[in-house]
Amino acid sequence: MDNNKTFMFMLVIAVISIGVTWYFFLTNKNKQLENSQIENKLTNEVHDTKKENLTQLDQVLDSQFDIVGTKQTEKYDLIFENKNIKVIFNPNDAIIQNFYVKDTFLNRKDIQMYDLVQGDEKNGALRIKFGSWENEKTISSLTGGKDLFNYKREDDKFIFSITLKKKDSDVLYTITKVYTFLEDENIFKLDIDISNNKNLPINFDNSGVAFSIAWGPLLGLQSRVSRDQAKNRYNTFAYYKNDKKVEKIDINNKNIKNNRYFYSMSKDGNDGWVSSSEHYFAAIIYPDNQNYRYIFDYRDTQNKNYYSGLARDTKDKSILKSTFYIYVGPKIGSFLKKYNNFEKDNFFLKDTKISKIEEPIMFGLGNLIGIFLKFIYDIVKNYGLAIIILTIIIKLLLSPLTHKSMMGQEKMSKLQPKIKALQEKYKDKPELLNKETMNLYKKEGINPLSGCLPLLLQMPILMAMYTLLDKMVELKGASFLWIKDLSIGDAVLTFPFVLPLVNISSLNILPIIMTTVSVFSTMLTPNMDGNKQTKMMMWMMPLVFFFLFYNVSSGLVLYWTVMNILNLLQQLYINKIKKRVVKTA
Repeated sequence: MDNNKTFMFMLVIAVISIGVTWYFFLTNKNKQLENSQIENKLTNEVHDTKKENLTQLDQVLDSQFDIVGTKQTEKYDLIFENKNIKVIFNPNDAIIQNFYVKDTFLNRKDIQMYDLVQGDEKNGALRIKFGSWENEKTISSLTGGKDLFNYKREDDKFIFSITLKKKDSDVLYTITKVYTFLEDENIFKLDIDISNNKNLPINFDNSGVAFSIAWGPLLGLQSRVSRDQAKNRYNTFAYYKNDKKVEKIDINNKNIKNNRYFYSMSKDGNDGWVSSSEHYFAAIIYPDNQNYRYIFDYRDTQNKNYYSGLARDTKDKSILKSTFYIYVGPKIGSFLKKYNNFEKDNFFLKDTKISKIEEPIMFGLGNLIGIFLKFIYDIVKNYGLAIIILTIIIKLLLSPLTHKSMMGQEKMSKLQPKIKALQEKYKDKPELLNKETMNLYKKEGINPLSGCLPLLLQMPILMAMYTLLDKMVELKGASFLWIKDLSIGDAVLTFPFVLPLVNISSLNILPIIMTTVSVFSTMLTPNMDGNKQTKMMMWMMPLVFFFLFYNVSSGLVLYWTVMNILNLLQQLYINKIKKRVVKTA
């Protein structure tokens, strides 16, 4: 293979590797940029339309009902807490004002709590709307601004109820929401009963929907906080239908775009669940086996108040009862598995498959690596050290191929004068040059492609490691040496500015160490004067990886830094063997 073809092969390998890596590393960033462009274009239009619709709706629906039998007082206990969660209710609309998940599942000495509901007072989770969700009919809009539920607590049950009397008639509607919790569990139950005293169908807006309920306004944890991302909250909705895969409905979904950022679809019987999730946590609503509609609401792009939930059909009934099981906690398959089939007290779940929200990583390769990483962590009790040990094991497994590759490079370097002579001899006969070059490789026992094999094997592992470490909630807050949090960059100094194009706003040490080691390793590789293009590629790679890795999780950079150090040590060992052979000769 002549120099040009060698260069082209190396270039193709580099482009493929960097391209795939770039895709994995920058997918989230590109989505955020696209989302931002979408929001800048449509926010004012959607917000103004929604505001106009709400104003008209309030005027039409103002005081259609009166609240009767209100017995609420100022003194009440609206907080539930167990070892895993803490929930704070708001009696207005009987919504969840704050939902804190404790990281007790990490078994750390210091427990942190993450509030996954970050709306304002009137904008909490599990709000009911009467009729279809998009028609915005709440207790407040039906009564002219009154929405205070009666409340009482019975052990771990929080019971909210309200009775509405339709004006100019004797029709009474009773709405009851009962939240039931369990000790030491991340799952709770919500029972909703709606009825009237005149045997009339539950029908508030002629939409064919009795009521809608959704989780929102967002799964609000800040997974990555930097100066330019501090307010850029995001999450992804998904639904699951039995025996099918989890389907994502994000803001770029064609159905969301086609329907002005609100989309619904039917759910038949006991056919799955709906979720809202982000990097580390998920809220999953698993309903009873009645018919519902999945709803996905991305309309309020201005405030990033997004909702996913379910709508219940009327079916011409005067009494409607619905039960929802709601999981809120880490998006870890092993943690979620027990809720696939769960029976405790009056909770009965069977074959929910909610653990499927944790998707396979690189066809399961990342999941396998994750299991092994956690096994190592259980022994050493530090994720930084566990990543180093895992890297050493991966290197040992790859070292025979890497050794063969390095020896092949050494042979190629010695062969350069002969290749150069062939190039001079057959410079006007490219076909003959290729034939003679391949004959030379065969005679010397060299495979010109062997040097690329370790790279090809390492790239899937690297991409699996990236996705794994990016999603591992266990890394959040995990420290190692000077690194305070392995889930984000190891910034030791924050700049008062952001470098354009490269998006660098802090001094991160690990990427610098990684690049330095990589450059030093390049300096020690066999001299390839006859193939300057390949040498140039070898010098470019450290720079490319520097910018790709600068703002990713320090856990990933630690992995690649240690791998580069081990490659360097192996190269030094081979160089030492070469010197011994030369001296012996």
